[in-house]
Amino acid sequence: MQISELVKQAANFYENGNYKSALKCAEKILKKEPQNADALVIKGNVYYQKHKIDDSLQIYLSALATDSEHKIALINTANTYFELKDYKQSYKYSKRILKMDSNDKTALTIFGNSALELEKYDEGKEAFLRILEHDFSDAWAYNSLSRI
Repeated sequence: MQISELVKQAANFYENGNYKSALKCAEKILKKEPQNADALVIKGNVYYQKHKIDDSLQIYLSALATDSEHKIALINTANTYFELKDYKQSYKYSKRILKMDSNDKTALTIFGNSALELEKYDEGKEAFLRILEHDFSDAWAYNSLSRI
């Protein structure tokens, strides 16, 4: 089976909650291609789901060392830093995503929440208002704006 097919299979296992098979498949890919960013992200996701947050962060950072613009790795890194309450790093990584895609809702949410935690209220407000431009019914954005 080719690497691209294995990546799809690992992603499918992960999406269906079969984390053991997803990890096994990702490890198989990484034996052949140790720097495969997609496989690293899947492995990081499995670790995250198993509440191995610090390990997942290191794996996401490894994926970014291989592909610095891997969007999912960037989003997961920003989110993981936020969960670890490292709002400065979360802010930094979510900002990188927004430079690539200024309307990415997940990145805007992470960025906005990180900005609020860093007391950068204007930036947080702007992020949530941008979400509402695209999705006027977003309850998270309204809730976050009410914190300002």
